[in-house]
Amino acid sequence: MSLSFHRGGQRNPALVTLLGTKAFPKIGDFIREKLAVVRKLCTIFSHETTERFPVLDDVGVTREFNAEGERLIGELMQEITKGKMMATDPSKKYLREDNFCQICMAVGSIRGIFKDLRLIQHRLLREV
Repeated sequence: MSLSFHRGGQRNPALVTLLGTKAFPKIGDFIREKLAVVRKLCTIFSHETTERFPVLDDVGVTREFNAEGERLIGELMQEITKGKMMATDPSKKYLREDNFCQICMAVGSIRGIFKDLRLIQHRLLREV
């Protein structure tokens, strides 16, 4: 993502930093895995028989993702703090310019995605 939100613009240094860590791509893979589980559960809406919903036999559907997600965020935070990526710059006038604030926003967004996917998964499992 560029600073000006235009194609070809100067890259956002906080996001480039996050992309350069080992943990951030793992978090992306983890989110894709969780999305796949929720996607499978959503097929309940096209299951029009009295037979047992076959997706419930998939071990991943009832897998608890919380601990793994928090572990991945912990790994990311360790990498960020070791790399001194969280240093704040007092010369930055706006929060949108502060790398630390942007990293916090990214981590908060990741946690929000984890939470929402968990809620959708649990709600669908209760409905089945």
